[in-house]
Amino acid sequence: MTSTHDEHDTHETDAAPAPARPLSAEFRKLWGAFAVSGIGDGIRITALPLMAAALTGDPRQVALVATFERLPWLLFALVGGAVADRVDRRLLMIGVDVLRFALVAGFLALAFTDALTAVTLYAVAFLLGVTDTFYDTASQAMIPSTVAKDSLERANSKLFATSVVNLSFAGPVLGAWLFSFDRHSPFLVDALSFLLSAALLLRIPAGPRGFRPEPRPGTEPAGWLGQIRAGLSFLLHHPVLRILTLMVTLLSLAGSMAVSVLVLYATRTLGLSDTGYGWLIAGSAVGSLVGSGVASRLSARFGWGAALTVSVFGAGASFLLAGTIRNPFAVAAFLALNGATVVMWNVLTAAKRQELVPDELRGKAAGAYRLAAWGIMPVGSATGGFLAAHTALAVPMTTGGAILLLAGVLSLRLGAADRAARTA
Repeated sequence: MTSTHDEHDTHETDAAPAPARPLSAEFRKLWGAFAVSGIGDGIRITALPLMAAALTGDPRQVALVATFERLPWLLFALVGGAVADRVDRRLLMIGVDVLRFALVAGFLALAFTDALTAVTLYAVAFLLGVTDTFYDTASQAMIPSTVAKDSLERANSKLFATSVVNLSFAGPVLGAWLFSFDRHSPFLVDALSFLLSAALLLRIPAGPRGFRPEPRPGTEPAGWLGQIRAGLSFLLHHPVLRILTLMVTLLSLAGSMAVSVLVLYATRTLGLSDTGYGWLIAGSAVGSLVGSGVASRLSARFGWGAALTVSVFGAGASFLLAGTIRNPFAVAAFLALNGATVVMWNVLTAAKRQELVPDELRGKAAGAYRLAAWGIMPVGSATGGFLAAHTALAVPMTTGGAILLLAGVLSLRLGAADRAARTA
């Protein structure tokens, strides 16, 4: 794989001496749309389990919200990736934003008329999850078209920092506060965020082809199944991406298990209010921001593989401690450590994948990778709910931490695989 070697060397050689170039206007608009949509997502993912807890106190039924949100990644991730490589990715994201607005507006209509049931809640969570498979895959595939290759880690750091602020700090705090004020208001804000995101995406200028990838001659496989196989094959045959795909499967299983009944762990075991639950989640955002800022520096100082290994072991230890200690402030601190390690993993692996995968395969490879990452989450969420119902509310978190520590052993191979790929 000579091309991989050449690309990697050029990336590191060019990035080291040259001053950081400004990120493009196209990326800044994409970033803005991502941020606006993300704050709505952060509000909704906090309000949905609170709504489920209000409808039913059964841990298994509360955990089903996360299960149905993640299940579409198991069913539609590969299709979403193939679509993202056949159409204009910007227009796809705009269409999805409009559809998500309609779904949340319909949910609100049912809530206002007191027609909302647990089954309806699961259905809306599932449908919004389906739209996420197309939106998120298209946005990840679109990033390399808006920034230079030597700016990928910096661009991903900004996106992941924004994501963790939205999903782990601003969104949960605002979502919990809005829910305590009025149960309908979090979903109204979420719906409006989709319209604003679509408006920002419309402002991104596009060339004659827009943001539709142009396949190299002879590289486009015939038919949908052929295209899906191309993305899977690239991941499974690349020495670095193959290990990353296996690793992210284990990490997602453990993480979704650990947080599946966090709302009940916070309110029942730790004795926090609904707003306190939002602040507990927000603790991870503090560490996440630090992690997004130091990820590339740690990689440069200690090596890419070593930085990822530290992130996996750190994530496992933090979950084990958070599930063992009953002090809310200590739990918040451990979740902050977990946030730092998780975002380090995300920043470094996302940039690596975008660097290694050619443009005409980025959507398909991203879909296949996210199938592994997100498709396993319903299994983790359902397992966490089962464990909590039959043992204790802390068991899903400690079990997830133990799995992460075991997965850390596999991460030791990443550095060697990366070096072998660069010299192959």
